[in-house]
Amino acid sequence: MSMIKALKRLFKHSFIYAVGTAIQSLASLILIPIFTKELPLEEYGQLELLSTLLLILTNLLSLGLASAYLKCSERDIDKAKDGKALGGTAFFTALIFSSIITLFLIPFVSFFTNFFELSNNTFVHFILAINVVAIAVNVGLSFLRAREKSVVYTLVTLLRFFLILGLNLVFVLVFKLNLFGILLASLITQVAVLLSLSPTIIKSISFKISVPLLKKLLVFGLAVIPAGLAMWVMDLSDRYLINYYFGPAEVAIYALAYKFGFVLSVILVTPFQLAWPTVSFSLGEQKDAKLIFSTVLTYFVAAASFIALGLTVFSAKLIPIIATADYASGAPIVGFIAFSYIFLGMHYIIVTGLHLKDKSKYYPLLVVIPGVLNLIANILLIPRLGILGAAVTTFCSFLLLLIVTIWLINKYYQFEYQITRLAKITLVTGVSLGIYYTIRQFTAEVYLWVDFVPVVLYPLLLALTGFFSKREVYYLKHLKQLIKK
Repeated sequence: MSMIKALKRLFKHSFIYAVGTAIQSLASLILIPIFTKELPLEEYGQLELLSTLLLILTNLLSLGLASAYLKCSERDIDKAKDGKALGGTAFFTALIFSSIITLFLIPFVSFFTNFFELSNNTFVHFILAINVVAIAVNVGLSFLRAREKSVVYTLVTLLRFFLILGLNLVFVLVFKLNLFGILLASLITQVAVLLSLSPTIIKSISFKISVPLLKKLLVFGLAVIPAGLAMWVMDLSDRYLINYYFGPAEVAIYALAYKFGFVLSVILVTPFQLAWPTVSFSLGEQKDAKLIFSTVLTYFVAAASFIALGLTVFSAKLIPIIATADYASGAPIVGFIAFSYIFLGMHYIIVTGLHLKDKSKYYPLLVVIPGVLNLIANILLIPRLGILGAAVTTFCSFLLLLIVTIWLINKYYQFEYQITRLAKITLVTGVSLGIYYTIRQFTAEVYLWVDFVPVVLYPLLLALTGFFSKREVYYLKHLKQLIKK
């Protein structure tokens, strides 16, 4: 497969996934003004804490089987012979295990309610129920990803969008159910999505669990669990510490600002992550695989830096518009979060080398070390700097994650880096931000045109530094014809 064909395949599916995740994010953005105005500040903070609990449970109880299925179906089995057996093993193991542990957790609901200072045990019951259904949905979606059914994936996302939006409008605005209504809407939506995936699931599974295939799945899946927990520590544990020191109202301010920085993940990192495993695993044995990987990494960083610049400069004006003035104090942290996700996206690309060399057992090491240091830094900085301390810690932890990833991968897979081009991106990004803040400092009023300065400067400076090769300039000029081919 040529580089152009590989990149076209990757970008095609990434774009379709981007549409799907953008649609899903659009629902969240539409609902932000409703949630922030209808819910008390403290209750919006509790919603974020419950969402974090859901992420922890989903990560732990899924056994990493959705990700393991993608890897095993591409590299470890004969799809025609064992494809359905692998699908059935992944689906039923995840469903049975998560159901059993959830039943075990039910007697401890009061503990979670008291820990989060919630007013009702029902909220935690909802989270437990949503978790089981969400795990089944994630495995079902992995069946679509493995077959590169990105269009169907996006259609399922559209269904989720309309349901979550419509149900929240009814439950929160009409019936005034607040947090109860939000959780009920989420549960109904997950069940509906699972039903919509049922034809795909039935086609992808056999109704039995294969022990040999389960062992292959768990070798990869169990390695992902501690890594996922460490990622949770780096990504979300700060909410608990902010709640402990400053209360749920400050959690709400931080969480909303975080959502703005997280937009980079929604429109670029997550779609890329969805498309990348299948593409990268299939390219792994090709002679030009390393060249393709290094080019993809460079393009990713270039695009991500441009988006992060926009999020950094426009967030101060957008937050009070989308939410309320109570949330405006969170704007300064958006840039830290946005640029953190560039490091995470780079990690996802580079870590492919570990999986290609069947060294997935070392994957937890990559994120456990940064995760532990993140927790320590949060404990030290959040009491002193508040949400700014949490944002700085997130930035440093994701950077450390990238550094550890590069160090470990280098031992098993000689990943190639386009150092000069990456340096140009870093330099141009820094100069663009530097000029922007310099203008801000000497401008009495913050004019709208000032916010466009780094966004306009970035591509111009890249071009001036000679970042784009003659071949890339040619491809850009003839992009329309290349897409048609």
